[in-house]
Amino acid sequence: MSLSSDIRRVLEIFNTTKDNPRPYREFEKVSLRTPERTFEREEGTSPQSPESPFGISGAIGEKRPNAAFVMPPLRSRKVFRPLEAPPAIAREPEEWKGIKAAVSDLVPSLPPSPDRWPVMMLSSLAGGSGRSTLTSVLAVENARRGRPSLLIDLNETSLYPYLFMIFHHEESIRIGRNWTFYTYEPTGVPIIVIRPEPEEFQEGKSEEGFLTGLRDEIVAQASTFLSQMECSNPMVLIDAPPMTRQSFQEASGLASILLSPIRPDLPSLLSVKDMEKTFERIEREESRYCERFYVLNRFVPDHPLHQDVYDVFRQILARRLCPFVIPEDPTVELSLAKGESLLDVFPETPAAVSMAECARWIAGKTPR
Repeated sequence: MSLSSDIRRVLEIFNTTKDNPRPYREFEKVSLRTPERTFEREEGTSPQSPESPFGISGAIGEKRPNAAFVMPPLRSRKVFRPLEAPPAIAREPEEWKGIKAAVSDLVPSLPPSPDRWPVMMLSSLAGGSGRSTLTSVLAVENARRGRPSLLIDLNETSLYPYLFMIFHHEESIRIGRNWTFYTYEPTGVPIIVIRPEPEEFQEGKSEEGFLTGLRDEIVAQASTFLSQMECSNPMVLIDAPPMTRQSFQEASGLASILLSPIRPDLPSLLSVKDMEKTFERIEREESRYCERFYVLNRFVPDHPLHQDVYDVFRQILARRLCPFVIPEDPTVELSLAKGESLLDVFPETPAAVSMAECARWIAGKTPR
């Protein structure tokens, strides 16, 4: 049987290299340097001067002078300027009837009734946002306007004994709840702080309609005291801890305004986004509208991140963002640590002044 040419060639290589301990040839190691290439060109011609990305031209091989590339001027960061409410212009009561009729179905209204007082609920998306402090300033602003406040404190730890320390107060316990009557001396208008037992609030927090039932019960009890004091048209302020979706759903039918202090950080930004989606779903599915506003607190004007987050809040919240911001101010905590009331430093600290401006802006939007 004859062998094929390929097999014969393999046998020849095997017989030739069978006694060689190193049958494979090692190639010479050479450097990986690329040989220089030369180009021939016609006499009298010169290569094209390349244009660099920075606009500096020169012939190949020519030693160019040191040329500094001038960067375009950086756009300066916008300096924060707190917005101010537009000046009020006196108008006739019957003016702009057409405009009022066109938007009357868009503006939430609460019928004035002695058994249904206007309710403002304050709830933050996280602790430490200044909710209780802002609530106290709102109560004081209402008292300055001659309007009593019925403040329902649902927090486990209350700051109101320290925030209202300057006021004369009387304390009593009625139906298992602590009632404290404060009096704003310049006007004599009361601020009533009602604090349920922590067990009652924790047990009823998950129940549907708990906040509504609590409001109705407390309003019925407070009607007698306010009628004796000849106080009319009070405002109910509910200081609620961070809320759940169920609480938001109940708030849309309970409160005429929901106010939420927020901080200039990413967690607040994400929480506000989820909160707005929840209310939009309630409006779409249940046809219930709740007016809501946000107040930016603990703001540092020269902090770049705070400025950028503030701009994002303005874009996504628009008119719902209070035009006044509350700056970061350590004197508020210092005054509480010294046992001073917020009113003791009210005219001096930037945070207290900004809170007063926010309170006036919000008070102008509450129904009478």
